[in-house]
Amino acid sequence: MHHYARDNFEGARKLYSGHRQYLAPYLPEYRGLDVGEFLARMQRTLQPVVRARTDAEPRFDAASAPRLEFEEHPGAR
Repeated sequence: MHHYARDNFEGARKLYSGHRQYLAPYLPEYRGLDVGEFLARMQRTLQPVVRARTDAEPRFDAASAPRLEFEEHPGAR
């Protein structure tokens, strides 16, 4: 997201698969975070830049960027 927001499309493309690999061990949920839903939102947001031609990169829309949302669990601190 950092690279995409700063119009560094090549950086966003290079890091695209990495976030999925790093978070995969935490699927489907970890400490109140629905990791599967978060990854789905990341994919929806980043697919346009991953698939775009270099002469037609899409602009970043901060309003559509995924946010980390945690559910509170009883006894969790």
